Amino acid sequence: MEQLVIQQETPICNGHTGASSTPAPRVWLVALPFISHVMSMTNLARQLASGGISVSLFVSEDDLRRLKTARKNLMENWVLQGLDIQPRILDAGPSSLAAGAGGSERFVTLFHRFEEAFKETLKKEAQTDSRPTCVIADFWMPGAREAAIKHDVPAWTFSPFSAAYLATWVYIRHLESNGMFKLPETFKDKRCEQAFISLPGFPIMRLHDLGEPLFKDDPLYSYSIRNASTMEQCDVVLLSGFLELEPRQTQELNRILKAYALINGRKAPEVYHVGPIFPFPSRKNGLEAVKSGAADEVHPSITFLDSQPASSVIFLAFGSDVNHTVQQIQEIAYGLENSQQPFICVLHLPKRESGVRADDIFSVIPEDCLARTKGRGLFVQSFAPQMEVLSHPSTGAFISHCGQNSVLEALASGVPILAWPCLYDQSMNCRFLVEEAQIALEICPGLLQGGGYVDRKQIEASIHTLFHTKEGSALRRRVSEMKLKAEAAKGPNGSSTKNLHAVCAKLKDLAKAHLENCSALIS
Repeated sequence: MEQLVIQQETPICNGHTGASSTPAPRVWLVALPFISHVMSMTNLARQLASGGISVSLFVSEDDLRRLKTARKNLMENWVLQGLDIQPRILDAGPSSLAAGAGGSERFVTLFHRFEEAFKETLKKEAQTDSRPTCVIADFWMPGAREAAIKHDVPAWTFSPFSAAYLATWVYIRHLESNGMFKLPETFKDKRCEQAFISLPGFPIMRLHDLGEPLFKDDPLYSYSIRNASTMEQCDVVLLSGFLELEPRQTQELNRILKAYALINGRKAPEVYHVGPIFPFPSRKNGLEAVKSGAADEVHPSITFLDSQPASSVIFLAFGSDVNHTVQQIQEIAYGLENSQQPFICVLHLPKRESGVRADDIFSVIPEDCLARTKGRGLFVQSFAPQMEVLSHPSTGAFISHCGQNSVLEALASGVPILAWPCLYDQSMNCRFLVEEAQIALEICPGLLQGGGYVDRKQIEASIHTLFHTKEGSALRRRVSEMKLKAEAAKGPNGSSTKNLHAVCAKLKDLAKAHLENCSALIS
């Protein structure tokens, strides 16, 4: 049996500064209190710390617990690797995601409490020896950037989204503020299904594909406005992807930022792709992995994959915030069964608003389907180690919601995507992957306009196209080529590696400048 191990990454910068040198920069990373964003920010913390940066990682207590569950021995490994990363808990209270029910309003109070807790912490420490060299805040944490600017601390943005997504937010915000364009008040307006828009670096798309938070009736709309405006005031924007995936979109983002900066008489942020932000996985014999301490337990999904043919298994997972109705879960189960391919299906409990109080997904999946797929399929509740599953040689397809983390993990593993967007930026990601990059197939075009429901025949048909047609074979070749580009970006002379060098150098320059300024004030 094989186990997943992580390759040693290319060193980013020189090591820690010596006793006679400028102290290592102290950077505060502020993650959005949402686990996928926390994981991305944690990966950024590791990258910066391996470049000699002292990192404080601000997270909620709930998310720190989830992080420890998902990544065992995480903090112990930081110590063993000599990385200076200190988690700091902000008291934001318990999260209230409510099993997918309720829409964006679930997040507003949580995000606000988290930002207020951070503001109070920064206020207390801004004039002490604990003052940060720089605050790097998630795109969705505008309050953290506002607080840093208020206390004259350099504020940067980290975006676990695509360059195209950021360009869209900035572009539409300026069009609306200048009276040149107006979105309908609500995402549910029929015009969103019928009207199209041309966006920088994007194919023409429906207004519906923009996602709910850009529409005024969405509870997160005020955040969406502040997200873009505070990002534009930053010196640096870091992205979790890699330049070779979206060169045209990155060019457009830079063009838009520079144009609006010129209009407003300020310097445009510098944009750096620093990803794929996660460590690249490789395979090792299971016995060797256990002996070396790289693995001490095996998830059932990996055991299942070990018994399947190469590139044959469909992996279905929808991230941390997608809960389907009972009817949709049953259609997924039957669609996977009818495909005749082996599969791993990871599902959360049904939506609470569907009227069902199920204790586990196995009370929802039809018994006849479970019986007929025994040995060929594996149903998993809530969690499977996604990166390990995607990197396994038996995995041949990924039915995904198209969250940016999932997209990057699939491409880094060379696994083609069957796109099933559900929320937020996912529809825009889908449009890019299918129409621009041509490295994904869409399970159900117009899915969100049709109410988001997919029947078993559509699932079966998309799987057949990927595994048994020339179109599917061509897509696999393009995905394999993109995998090589992702690896090259993180190689010794890769674009992302060079960018990380530059980012670390900038942070060290900030620390040096602050020290010189303090010395001048004292003298």
